[in-house]
Amino acid sequence: MGVINISIKKGQKQIYGWMIHPFSVTDKRTIEQFYNDLPLGVLSEENQELEVKVFLGDNIRDISNGVALNCPIADATKSFGECIELRLQDIPTIQPSAGKNAFNILLQESSQLYLPNMKENGNEKECMKFNFVNYLQENNAGWVGKDTAESLGREFIKHITEAIWYIDMCGVKKFKDRGYSIPTSPSIFFEHANPAKYKKKRPDFEKKVLNGHISNLITYKEAKWFNKSSFNWFKKTFIEFLDSLISYVLYLDNQARVMNENHALDKPVRSIADSGTTTIYNANKFRSGDIIKKYEPLVDALQKLEDWVPLDISPYCLDNPTKRYVYLNGFEKAFPFKVGHYSFNFGNNSFNVTWVWKVNICVSESERMNESQKLTSGLEELVPQYLSRKQKYAFINSAETLFGANTVKKSILRNIYKTLTQDSTAANCENKAEIDARVVRALHLGDPNIVIDLRELNLGRPEKYNVFWEYCQKFLVAKAISVKDLRIQVAAICPDDTPIPHKQWIHLQFWPKNPQNNTSLQYTGRLQVKFMVQIRQLRIEHEDALFRYLKELAVILSGFSWLVFLDDKHRCKVGEPGFPVAAVDRGRSVLVSQEESFVVADHDFTKTGLIPSVTMLCDIPSDMEGSFYRGQVNIGLKDPIFESSTPMRHAELYDILINSQQGHHYLLVYTDGGSDHQLRFLRVQLSWICLFLALDLDYFVAVRTPPGHSWKNPVERIMSILNLGLQSVGLMRQEMGQEFEHLIEGCNTMEAICEAAIKEPRLKKELKQSLQPTIGLVNTIFQRQSLKDEPLCRNLLILKNMVKIFLKYD
Repeated sequence: MGVINISIKKGQKQIYGWMIHPFSVTDKRTIEQFYNDLPLGVLSEENQELEVKVFLGDNIRDISNGVALNCPIADATKSFGECIELRLQDIPTIQPSAGKNAFNILLQESSQLYLPNMKENGNEKECMKFNFVNYLQENNAGWVGKDTAESLGREFIKHITEAIWYIDMCGVKKFKDRGYSIPTSPSIFFEHANPAKYKKKRPDFEKKVLNGHISNLITYKEAKWFNKSSFNWFKKTFIEFLDSLISYVLYLDNQARVMNENHALDKPVRSIADSGTTTIYNANKFRSGDIIKKYEPLVDALQKLEDWVPLDISPYCLDNPTKRYVYLNGFEKAFPFKVGHYSFNFGNNSFNVTWVWKVNICVSESERMNESQKLTSGLEELVPQYLSRKQKYAFINSAETLFGANTVKKSILRNIYKTLTQDSTAANCENKAEIDARVVRALHLGDPNIVIDLRELNLGRPEKYNVFWEYCQKFLVAKAISVKDLRIQVAAICPDDTPIPHKQWIHLQFWPKNPQNNTSLQYTGRLQVKFMVQIRQLRIEHEDALFRYLKELAVILSGFSWLVFLDDKHRCKVGEPGFPVAAVDRGRSVLVSQEESFVVADHDFTKTGLIPSVTMLCDIPSDMEGSFYRGQVNIGLKDPIFESSTPMRHAELYDILINSQQGHHYLLVYTDGGSDHQLRFLRVQLSWICLFLALDLDYFVAVRTPPGHSWKNPVERIMSILNLGLQSVGLMRQEMGQEFEHLIEGCNTMEAICEAAIKEPRLKKELKQSLQPTIGLVNTIFQRQSLKDEPLCRNLLILKNMVKIFLKYD
């Protein structure tokens, strides 16, 4: 004997609350029969005539399984739960269908609204268009006629989403921070365009581009279809959005006008009187330890000076604007005695000039003010001057008029102008800055014959590398791993005393990546190869992307810890004897010469392979701004059949760390999210515990890459280097004896080969020996590669002794 829990609802109203009823598991009635047998007091007569739908669940909060009325109640409750909800609804009445009328069909078609079809699965911009169409559909908007929707509708959606995409790409936050709001409806389509996913920064808003979007959108404001009732709900939002774009264009136009006016002024934009600030700070007798340590050198230097003697604080704070701001934050609490403070800037805190001095507390307040005023008046003469461009150009034009246009070089005129006016304005570009520095050097040395502009000596590069280029044409460029390797390989076959160009000059002999760019003018195209850089653009946002925290910990513990990056490269398939297979998977472009075809067998017909395992011992930098892509790289080749990637296989890290002879007590490991590194798996945790005990560590941290963030692992850069070495390389194993070849012929999977090796133990040894020439070839390629001029190390994966070491902690 059992029980069931019953509830009856009519619409959203519950007319019979949850009630326990006795029930026998041997009951043969259907649900409909059980419903009809309910007591008369449960349902009124009017409710008994309604249509019934039945839903079951394990509890009253999860009633989601719909069941037909003719199902046996015992079987239904056993499978879907003992809670039954009966939902009553009116029986729909079927109206007799009227005969089709051609006029009614035409009338209905003339008022039917359509929307253009958009791709649901595409890039971010396509998804935005698809969402915008759904947004119009939810608000019952559309165009009359399919053709109109596919032409006018598609064009309208394209123009408005392009405008939203541009604002999102440049930064909607910047748009709003400057006081220009976006209506609520378009705001829901932001966060689609994120340049960081493509490793690019956000571009600046351009007046020309915004005007283009405004021109496209403003035509719809008076369109006939836009003023119909189906778009009345959107018209106000659209006009507000258009007005925001127009207002922002006016803002950009005003900013450009003000900047041009400032450049055209015959005096500096800001005066010294308006840019200087004088402040008196009282003594702070209760300084914290952090404040004392932070400002100790400055306080000691100021204490050695007399009262009212100013001290420039620039030598005591860094030039980096961010660190300079941090240093000046809390400056008023730094001194245990009363000081005066004078700060001068032209609108940018990174160019602040700051002086401090001790204040004599024995004099009256009026005398202090008088002394501070005299002091600041003298300091204003030391403040750098930033004159306008018009002032400089007026002087240069006047000098050229008096002495002739080409008589005196402009670099000399700029130096004369800066010397006379004490102008501290920076040069417009790096070339001018370098030339101006040479002019100053020539004046200091008193030698007018010093070459100021090196471009005067550029009469064309002499063709002294012709012999090298000839041998470069004979050498198969596709066989080179990199530009550096090409230089080494060609230099080895050139005659003695042949001039060898630098690798940067060799790089410029390739074809340019994009002939339309101005940088393509630097390429000669002497070598018929295009220089390309492989990039990985796919990025996925994830809340657990905390790689920075591991790097910060490594910097704090630098000198006492190992920072290790681990990963396995994708499997390099090895072909059967006589059928080589490309080491780089199909679908990836490879480099070959013009006269050669890279012919290999299909990847589907392979039985063996090799997996490069990469371990990188990082050279931990001194701060977070340093590079984490330097260190010792160890590469080992695994046989995926008999040396599969398991947590115990990563015991080779023990041997690598022991051979480093560093003896650290802290170990930080960053790995991918594969099954052999998945930190949630017990077998992985046990292998790390064994490593912790074997190395006698005091602290151990293991972090894996979040989903979609494997690109953050520095070892991925090593994978790109290995891909360069495997270009145009075909791999196949050596032929075994006839007996073993016949044995492996019927094995098409790794599991089948392992089973055959169990039956015939000699097969494992023979198969490994047949792979040795292939392993030697790949190792030879890897030995020619390097990371930051540090050669890659070959790691012999000899695990028997290490596994024994691990097993003693089992």
